[in-house]
Amino acid sequence: MTGGSDSISRSRSDPAGDFAPGQVCRPSRPGATRPGRDGPASFPGIAETPCDRAAVASASTGRPSNGPHALYEPIAPDEFTAAALETGARSLAGIAAATLAEEDGLSGADLTRWQGFLARTALDLAASIRFGSARSFHGMAGWQLAAVGDAPAEVARLRRAFRALAAVVGERLPGPGHLGAVRLLTEAATLEPVPATRAAIALDPRDATDRLALELLQAVLEGDRRTATQHMERALDAGLSVRDAYLRVIGPALVEIGRLWHAGDVSIAEEHLCTEAMRTVLAVVSYRAPVARPRSITAVTAAVAENAHDVGIRIVSDLLELDGFKVIPLGADVPATEVARAAILFEADCVLISAALLCHLTAVRNTVSVVRASTPSTLPIIVGGGAFSSDPDLAQRLGADAVAVRAEDATAVVLRLLGRA
Repeated sequence: MTGGSDSISRSRSDPAGDFAPGQVCRPSRPGATRPGRDGPASFPGIAETPCDRAAVASASTGRPSNGPHALYEPIAPDEFTAAALETGARSLAGIAAATLAEEDGLSGADLTRWQGFLARTALDLAASIRFGSARSFHGMAGWQLAAVGDAPAEVARLRRAFRALAAVVGERLPGPGHLGAVRLLTEAATLEPVPATRAAIALDPRDATDRLALELLQAVLEGDRRTATQHMERALDAGLSVRDAYLRVIGPALVEIGRLWHAGDVSIAEEHLCTEAMRTVLAVVSYRAPVARPRSITAVTAAVAENAHDVGIRIVSDLLELDGFKVIPLGADVPATEVARAAILFEADCVLISAALLCHLTAVRNTVSVVRASTPSTLPIIVGGGAFSSDPDLAQRLGADAVAVRAEDATAVVLRLLGRA
């Protein structure tokens, strides 16, 4: 989305390239990463995707974390406006980006990047309006601002981008519903960066697990899976628990990968490279997990259709296994009918589904509906992911039984729903 040579630097206090608080250096691409880790908790509580992105505070309280902006009026669900935004996302983004280019002198790759960002913003806006969740859109915008918060010029440009898209939507979208869309975009341009994100999840290399997360991130950014797994194996040999490996090391590293992508400091290819390297690390950690006492509970887990980001739900699956569940992990981009089929075939006691982006919410609703129609009405369905972090109330509106905001919450949520807490 953003980026540029002025947005990335090695630590001035550490010219040798060692880690400074909250920083990651990139020897393979000098001057090509922004320091810090300012992403959200995701499904539930692990951000492994570019859009896994809400404040820890709003995820835990169910309230927006932007102070006075929490008083913004809610928005009514509007299918017509949502559909119009989805249909016209690319053209609306193109026009808004052209305005931004005139104001900021953007061209070439920078212009293309902002067009893509504005198109994604239009899709996020569509989902927020479809399900009547102003908090979701505000959470997305607040995290975007936090992701570039170290660069005031980029924050100002992001605000101009929201305003440019608001102007285009106001001019070109049919029907009275566009007023709500304009309002959300205009409000987004006035939000402060999500403060709880920085305060709650900044990496500090003085802490052993944070430093390990930074070392792991360094290796995967370079595509060095061997070194990444060696870091993790040494830590496990030294006494790091498997649970802490997931929650205190891998999760925070994944959050930073998502933040770097949003800030424009890594490309889609690099983000995919990191994710694939993390899958290797996850396999090593999973292999080292102790055998748990069985609970006789079978859980089907899946990322919904069109959600290609399954590392977070994989972590949830592994944590459930640590707690004695039998887990049927279906992975990424699973059609609703296949989730239902697996629930029947494996006689599931619960189903957990994840949505990384707001635009995945329609697939969540469809999946919940199909599973409900195909399985006993008592089967608990739990949702999570970045799409729910700013507005956990969405889960009930989409027909699910509960939302697990953090990865470590999943077991307790399932046991409560099954009456076995």
